[in-house]
Amino acid sequence: MEWAKCYETHPVSGVYQERASDAHRKLIFRIAGCLADQMDEIKWEERLNAPLPIGLFQGVNVAVDTTPFELPKSDNLHYNGMYYSPHYHMCCLRYEMGVKLTDSRIVWWKGPIRGARHDAAAFREFGMSDHLLAGECVLGDFGYRGLERVVTPFHQADPALNHRIYSARVVIEQVNGRLADFGCLDQVWRHSIEHHLPVAHVLAHVSNMKLVYQPIRALGPNPYLFQ
Repeated sequence: MEWAKCYETHPVSGVYQERASDAHRKLIFRIAGCLADQMDEIKWEERLNAPLPIGLFQGVNVAVDTTPFELPKSDNLHYNGMYYSPHYHMCCLRYEMGVKLTDSRIVWWKGPIRGARHDAAAFREFGMSDHLLAGECVLGDFGYRGLERVVTPFHQADPALNHRIYSARVVIEQVNGRLADFGCLDQVWRHSIEHHLPVAHVLAHVSNMKLVYQPIRALGPNPYLFQ
């Protein structure tokens, strides 16, 4: 956890230190892999735990988005074509994340996908809509416009209505901010891409565990969800 939080670079000045740093990294990724294997999958059914939204947001329990994690820049055109995201202006890996509106718990975590992929393409590929109940929808941004079972902000709508939608959806940005507390996710990933998945998976679980003693909203769920 200390490595994930600080993500320090270790100066290398000699063969011994280089080997020690390499052994340290291998141990960290072995531990991350073991933890990821032992942890349960993020539980989609937890989106239905009380309290649930009512009124305008009845049947809308989850906000969805892809969260990006930066990769190193490259002069390789093939690499850039796969990993460069025009939206984020960087090379990155992205995970599709679903966050429960009322308590900020991650209930859906799929990926990674390459940075060049669009939000809507990820939504179709991972099939979140196939796991929704009859009449249930999710809350997305304009990148999900036109998709079935996704509620997005409205063009030329009452500003007060869109304000309520943005206010409800902010939970996913708050969770992104909590994940960014870990330097290994906030800074450029300097290791093999294959090691990113177990590390990100473990830290998504850690984010959920922190909700028990450090909720994102200390005053409880957003009151807009119950109007």
